[in-house]
Amino acid sequence: MKKIILAVIVALILAPVTFGQTMSEVGLLNTRSYSSYFTDRSNRLDIKYELASSDFDYYDEVATLGGSPTLVDTPLEIALLSYSAGVIDVRPAEADAMLPANNPRLAGLRLASAVLYELAEIRFLAPQDTAAVGRYEGMVALIQDRHGLTRAEIDNHYRAAVRAEVSPVVAEAFNRVLFSMNSPTGGYNAELIRNPQNSHYTLRYTDIRNTTREISAPTLDALLAEMSRRSAEFNQVSITEARTQNALIPAIFYGTEAMDLLTEAYVAFYANPQEGYNILRGIYARSMRSGSIGTPAYVLRLAFQRSARNILPGNGADRLLEPLQYAFDASLAGFPADPRYDIFSRRQ
Repeated sequence: MKKIILAVIVALILAPVTFGQTMSEVGLLNTRSYSSYFTDRSNRLDIKYELASSDFDYYDEVATLGGSPTLVDTPLEIALLSYSAGVIDVRPAEADAMLPANNPRLAGLRLASAVLYELAEIRFLAPQDTAAVGRYEGMVALIQDRHGLTRAEIDNHYRAAVRAEVSPVVAEAFNRVLFSMNSPTGGYNAELIRNPQNSHYTLRYTDIRNTTREISAPTLDALLAEMSRRSAEFNQVSITEARTQNALIPAIFYGTEAMDLLTEAYVAFYANPQEGYNILRGIYARSMRSGSIGTPAYVLRLAFQRSARNILPGNGADRLLEPLQYAFDASLAGFPADPRYDIFSRRQ
């Protein structure tokens, strides 16, 4: 049974949560989704948009950002070109809804934020590529000039956009707990999930034959009552375990303060990767200092790992987690000394 529960834990930590998909006043532009309106079946920029482009100097500037230095061939480059002379007049309506022609300031803020987002990944994954850093910074300056923006406006919008993307991912990770549950038929690998928006509950449970079922209810008490009615699947021990595990859900045990601190740490990472990375390492190191399986600290670590794997770029999560994975009394030297982060060392 332990082998099964460990496999489930690994699978759920690695389960992807879509990051960068929302589109609102402050959401990050999903350049991959947006650029799909402009590509042909080979995923290249459709020739009609190539022919429509009439700002040749801008085309050349955009093309040098990434990919081929002479072609507009990456999702970000396509998004940038789409809002230039000629192309902007023939865009699909869906694209205009995301980067409105009648609101160039908002479009500029979204485009600049998309550039900064990729720039943060470069600064973290390839800090030695100073040429790429220079090109991306130059593009931010160009957008700033073309759209009549200030760098402060761009930076503020970028932080808000990253926060809007990161916050629900952190909330999703902090509102679940995995555990092994007793039952009349031999036990389950169980996961209790609390909806961050409405506090509704879902119990997902998998038996030894790998059959998964779930129960949903508007409150914990309603969920426990439904479990009680299903006497062939649950006994009183099961119900007590579910109630006990609910108290270990990080959003309940640590409260919103911990989620807010972790969210801001991810925002800091995308603003300044090395500074944010050190904050994240400090948070994780604190959680590693206490807590075995079944304790609040252990559940917190799983939540942290899940959020990191869904938010950090490339192998960022592995670079963050692996050095501390087994260092249960990891030194906090070199990590931010802000006492607010001590909440992640809380044991009970």
